[in-house]
Amino acid sequence: AFHALRHFASCTDPGWLRFDARTDLDSLLSSAWISPDEWSLTLVLVNPGSLPIDTRITVPAAFDEPLGRARITRTVFDGVERSVDLGAPSERLVRVPGHSAVTVALSHD
Repeated sequence: AFHALRHFASCTDPGWLRFDARTDLDSLLSSAWISPDEWSLTLVLVNPGSLPIDTRITVPAAFDEPLGRARITRTVFDGVERSVDLGAPSERLVRVPGHSAVTVALSHD
C-alpha cells in the first residue's frame, strides 16, 4: 500500500490541482497533477491488467522541454520492483508493466 500511495504523494504537495489526463487505451488509467505555480507536473499511470503497455507521453507545450529530463518511478506489484527510479523517458515512451504504477515527474527547475 505504501508504494501505491507513494506514486501519488511523493511528487505532489497540498494545493496541487488535478490536470486533464487522457489515454486512448481502456486498460491504462491516468491522472495528472499540476503545481499551483504551474511550474511542475506529475503524471501517474496505472496498469491494472496483466499485459505490459508501451505508451507515448504527450504533455502541454510548456512542459515539452522538461519532459526530456523527467524523473520516472515505477512499482510492479507482482514482482520485487518497488519505487525504482528509471530516469528520463526515451523518445517519450514509457513501459507500464502489468499490475504496476508509473509516475512521471516534470519540473522547470
